[in-house]
Formats: sequence, structure tokens, C-alpha cells
Amino acid sequence: MESVATTWFIELFGELRAVCAEKSVEKFRTDRCRLLLAILAARPERMHPREELGDLLWPDEDDRPLQLQRLRGELSELGTSLGKDIFEKSGNRGVKVRSGIASDVSRFDQLFLTAARATPEQRLPALEAAAALYKDDLLPSRYDDWTIRERERLKVVYCDVLTRLVLDLEAVGRADEARALRHELVSRFPDLAAPPAPTTAGAPALGGDGYYGREEKILEVREWRGRLLTITGPGGMGKTRLSKQALSPPAPTGEGAIFVPLAEVSDAKSGFFEAIHAALALPKGDAPPRDQVVYALRQKTAPLLILDNFEQIVTHGAPLVARLLKDVPALRCLVTSRRRLGIAGEQELPLEPLPHAPSVALFLDRARRARPDFAQNPSALPLVEEIVALLQGLPLAIELAAARSVVLGPMQMRDQLASHLRFLVNRRHASNERHRSLRAALDWSIHLLSPELKRIFARLSVFRGGWSLEAAETVCQGCDMEVLNALDELHSHSLITVAFDETETPRYDMLVVIREYAEELLAKSGELEETKAQHAQSVEEMAQRVQVCFKEQGVGPMQRLLSKDLDNLRRGMDWAEKAKRYDLLYSWLHMLGGKLFEGEHWRDFERLMDSVDGHIEDERALMRFCSLRGALLRRQGKEDAAALYWDRWLELAERLQDTEAQKWALVQLIDQYIFLGRTEGACIYLEKYKIVDNDFVNIGYFEMMIDYKNGKKDELIKFAKKEMQEKLGDMKDLTMMIEYASILIENGHFRVVGSYINSVIDSILSSGNKFISAKIANLMGECFEHDKDIKRSYLCYEYAARSHAELGSRNADSSKKKLHEFLTRHKNVPEWGLLQGQKTCYSLAEL
Repeated sequence: MESVATTWFIELFGELRAVCAEKSVEKFRTDRCRLLLAILAARPERMHPREELGDLLWPDEDDRPLQLQRLRGELSELGTSLGKDIFEKSGNRGVKVRSGIASDVSRFDQLFLTAARATPEQRLPALEAAAALYKDDLLPSRYDDWTIRERERLKVVYCDVLTRLVLDLEAVGRADEARALRHELVSRFPDLAAPPAPTTAGAPALGGDGYYGREEKILEVREWRGRLLTITGPGGMGKTRLSKQALSPPAPTGEGAIFVPLAEVSDAKSGFFEAIHAALALPKGDAPPRDQVVYALRQKTAPLLILDNFEQIVTHGAPLVARLLKDVPALRCLVTSRRRLGIAGEQELPLEPLPHAPSVALFLDRARRARPDFAQNPSALPLVEEIVALLQGLPLAIELAAARSVVLGPMQMRDQLASHLRFLVNRRHASNERHRSLRAALDWSIHLLSPELKRIFARLSVFRGGWSLEAAETVCQGCDMEVLNALDELHSHSLITVAFDETETPRYDMLVVIREYAEELLAKSGELEETKAQHAQSVEEMAQRVQVCFKEQGVGPMQRLLSKDLDNLRRGMDWAEKAKRYDLLYSWLHMLGGKLFEGEHWRDFERLMDSVDGHIEDERALMRFCSLRGALLRRQGKEDAAALYWDRWLELAERLQDTEAQKWALVQLIDQYIFLGRTEGACIYLEKYKIVDNDFVNIGYFEMMIDYKNGKKDELIKFAKKEMQEKLGDMKDLTMMIEYASILIENGHFRVVGSYINSVIDSILSSGNKFISAKIANLMGECFEHDKDIKRSYLCYEYAARSHAELGSRNADSSKKKLHEFLTRHKNVPEWGLLQGQKTCYSLAEL
């Protein structure tokens, strides 16, 4: 019999299958048995520590001995299916498959490494073999953590394989195959596809430089039929390269595009026509250069000028372009500029940052030109993706960073990007000094600004995550220039971006590297502290707008408005804490605290409370602070600490004779003591409540809850059923209704709970309250499980456990336990293997 080590081949692209000669094994006894085989086969050369395998297979199990015991069972099952000698073991420490066993994933990775290290002549066969192995995504029906991570890694590697393969096939004249592969990349991985533009006639590959992510823009330029098109964008966005890539080769004479470099022209009146004259290679004559240019262009059938780097002569040069277009009716002009010309008939083609996948492809191409062995191990690709994300899709920044691969690895590059301007410098010869560094590229843009516009530009760097028009007006108080006009001008210089939401409200922002430059200007101006104070005032005004939005439009629009400025709130807190502006911090807590609390922003809410704790002198303000602090502490499961703040709340309310505040402090204390099962304490506070308020609804509710905790259940169950049936769709007493729902489910009344949840679920979703949504998800899970809808039950429990864990709520441990118990109850359900392969991380709306 042939050795196991030489016969089994494990297929992981697509569905799992183990193949040995004529034998094929596709079914395994347990789902974890399948996952274990996949993990081991993907890295057959590695000795996998048993503890690591235990964590991957049972991530929610904290009992290590139990994990290892289960692992032994799964290994035994695999041995039964594939042969007892399939494994090598390192005592009780590690496990690997025996030498000779391979998988399509391990071969794919090896071929990728081979291609990366090979000469161009040897690379093509390895790339073709790697592409042939990738039949489908890795285990596409599985969604456990290991599979998701490995699947995404392999997608990125496959994108790189196909991108290189397209280039190599074109290089050897196999254009039809290259086109087919490009189509395969785009259709199969639309979110990753980043093939280079095809090298068709009239579109050279720019001296061999790979070109990524501008396919649609190239097509727009090629299909342009107007007379004046201006490609705009910040320095380093690739405007010149796009113009050359999209059009026919720049020709000094004859028909075709005539490339006119204008970077060295500072005076349009004296230099514009001289530059065109030189580009046309016209002889010197007695006539002025302008007349000679006009005459020469009229002799051409369809002249096309590429006017490159026009931004510094826009003011005086734009009228000259308009007059030239009028004098030569057949002329068309393609302009690259950091700002529009602003003349009649102009069409604009703004360049945005590159998408993520083309950015990765560009970075790897440039880095490997500098150092061919850069990031060849597929495990380095996540670091590469981090680097590219920090560079925000700016082509020049990507190329400058990639050039550092000669002396740095991916991890060091990522760490160095804490300062973009210092790191992104080309130490070698640069044909264009403006592209020698990002700082040089920005210097070129900034020197075109007026002093007052430069001042506003610097001030806008104080924002984080963008800003509104109102916020800009506050931060730029005292500037002589109209802020709206300044924003328009800065946008025309490609120094800020603008985006519009569904209500057509503009939101402005800067690329990080541009903001760094503007921050340096602000620091040198002497206006930094004044600007930070004005930024804090803009946060105060934002909080007021959020309050108005809540009153006029409701929870959903309010939460969306608040989420836009969370980074500005945090930036404002940084300054206010250092400046000891406790008045501002408390004002933000007062206006935004409850909204942060009811949303998903507990950390920001807690930070605001920490910043004012001990600095509130007004007793009414202190009373509100105690109420908010107690609410958060209770949701975090810190019950005793919460009780201290609520007792303080009650004490202050009694001193101030504030009956309403006394009532709500007592409600919280009674509810908390009932939750903890301390019914005697709850009764004491209930007697106080009866003195303050005769609300029979609350009193009756608390009395029934106390009786329920003491074993007298019938009255509360009967009342709860009646309430839920009568209040379908009513959100008024939602917290109380959730307690009723929990009690009814505990006692087997699932249908009435399901009907109530269905009636309020839309309102809960629109509220944006993650804590309440997670509690509802647990209740939904129990209802689905009772109806034997195992899939949706599991997904509800998973959503609840994940949400409570993300919030750090008191229900995190109990929700995790509920999910674990569910998994234990249903481990032998026939369809469970299929269920665990389904998508997780659903939203509550999807469930």
C-alpha cells in the first residue's frame, strides 16, 4: 500500500475535499473536523501548537484542558477518515500533517513565492500554475474567524498573481489571454480588481511604468469630444501621467497630441506661447511667438495640446487659452492643473485618490522594483494593506513610500508613517523636483495662495473627520476673507474635498498629508491656541445643532449628524481638558451625554464624565451628572458603584426639594435592587417612592416584580401578557416591556413576546440604541429556537453576544454563556455543519 504521505491531496479552493488516487472524501463527522483539516493542510510544513488549534476551533471555550481533550477527539476522527498515520506529533505540544501531504493552498502560496523570486522568463509558468489552482474562494460557505482571515489573504494574493500575469502575457504578445484574464479579475473580484490599463495602440505604457486604478478615467479622456478638458487634483495625484496614458504619444511635430510642459513658466504673458512654440519645434522668426503658434496649429487637421502643470499661470493664462481656442477652431486642449481655468466651455475631470486594491497593486509593483524580494511572504500582505490605507490612495505618496523598501520592511514603513511629510521623500535623483517629496509637491500648491487664503487653509487643519460650513465660519472668525469664498477657492486648488449627503448638505475635508502640512503652517503662524479655542466653540455649536435635530427630526437623523463629528468632539475634549475648560466639557456632557450613551459611543460618554468629575460645583448640574454616571455604571455591570451615584442623586434631589428628580432616582434604585435580587432594599426605596409619587402603574409594577423575585409569579405573568397584547407597537415603556418579555419567555410564553417584538422592531432599529437592540436579539433568539428555526436563533444569539462584548455591557458574559449553551444543545443537529458555514455578523435588521 502506498504511503499516506504521498497520496492525500487536500482541496481547499471551493469546498473541502481530500483526494487519494481514486478515493475522495468530502464528508466528515463534525464541522470542526473539517476546519481542523483545513488549518493543518493550508500550512502542511508547520507544526501547529495544540493550544493555538484549540483557540481556533473553540474560541469561546476558556477551559484549556477541555479544549485539548476535544482536539484529541477531532484528530482521532480525522485519523479514522484519512488514515491513522496522517499526522506527525511533537509530544503533546504540536501537530502537523506528515511530509508529502499537500493542499492546493500550500502549492498556490509556493508558486506565488517562486514567481516573485524568478527572472521574468521563468515567472510566467509559475503564475499560470498558481492562477489555475485558484478555482474558487477558500471554503466559500464557511465564516469562522480563521477562514475569513485566510480567505481575504488569498484573495489579495490572487489579485497580485493575476495583475502580474496580465503584464507578463502582454509582454510576450499573448494579448487575447491577457484580456481574458483581465475580464476574469474584474468579474470575479470587483472589489479587488486592479489590472493595468491595456497597452492598446495610441496608449503607451509610459516607458514601462505599471499604471493602476485609472481605467475609467482613461476611458473618459479617450471618449472626450469637447474642446477644453481640465484634469484637476492635488499634487501627486497623477494628472500628468493620466494625460500621457490616455492619449496618443506626445509628438513634437506632426499630427497627434503635442505635450507642452508649463511647470517652469511663471509669467503667462511672456512664457505661455513661447512654451508652445518650443513644443512645436518651430524655427525662430520675425513674427511674435503667438502668431507663429496660431499659424502652425491652423495647418494641422485636428491639433491637440496637452498643457501640463497650468495652475501657477491660471490667472493670466486662462484668457490666453480662451483666445487660442477661438483663433484655431479645430484646436482641442487637454489641461492638467491643480485648479480649474474657469473659462466658457471648460469640462473638468477631477482625480480622486486611488481605490484600495489598485493602491496595493501600485505599492507592491514599485516596492518590488526597488527590492524584488519585498513582502514576498503572503503573511506580510496585511501590513502592506495597512500602509496603503495610511497613504489614502495618493499615487505620489504610494510611490515615495514604496521607494523606502530598499532599507525598510513593511512593519517599519507602517511605523514611520506617523509623519507623512518627513517620511515621504525621494532621496534619489528625481526628474521633477516638485515630485521629489510630498512637501515639495505641496509647497508648489501653497505658494499660489494669497496670504489670507493661506491663513484660512492653516486654520482648517484643526478639524478631524471633516467639517461643516458653520464650523469653518466659527474657526475662521477674525479672518478678512469670506469663508465660503475661501472654501470654494481651496477646493478649486484641490487642497480640500467636498462631499454631499442625502440632503445635499456639503461636508468638507482634507487628505491627511495635506492636513499635516496645514498644521505646520498653523503652528508657525502663532494662532494655534486661538484656533483650538475657536474649534472648541464650533463643537459647542455642533452639540446645539444635534439637540435641535433630535427635537425636530428624531433619533435616527440625530445619531447620523452626531457620528459625523465624533472625531471633532474628541479633538475638542483634548484641548478643553488641557485648558481646564470644565464649563465646555460639562456643556457637551449635558447636551450630548445621553445621546452618546444611547448610541454606541460609551467610551466617549465615559471620557466626558471622567473629565468633569470633581469639577462640578452647581448642585443641579452635579445631580444630572450622578444620574448619567450611575446609568453607565449599571449597564457596565458595576452595580455597587452605580448605587453610590444614584444615592448621591437622591440626596441632592431631596436637598433641592426636586420631587421629579427624587422620583427618577428612586425608580433607578428600586429597579437595580430588584435586578440584584435584594428585595428588602427594593422595598425600603419603594416606601420612599410612595411618599414622593402615587403613580399606581410604577408602584404596581415594582410590587409585582418584588413578588416575582420572592416566588409569587402568577400575578406578574398574567399582567405581563395583558400588557404586551395591549401595547403592540408602543415604545413608551420599552424598558419595562423588555423585562416583561424576559419573564414571559422564562415561563414559556413565546408567541406573545414574538408578536410584541415584531410590532416594535422598526422603531428599535431607528433608535440606534445598540444595548437595547442586543437585548432584543437575545429575546428573538429564544423565540426562534422555540420555533425550531435554528439558523436564525444562532445568528440572533451571535449578534447579541458580539454587540454586548463590543459595548462592554453587563450582559456580555451572560450573552456569551447563552450562545455557548445554545451551541452545546444543538451540536448534534444534522444541519449544524451547514449552519456554521453561513454568514455571521448580520445586523439586527437582516435578522
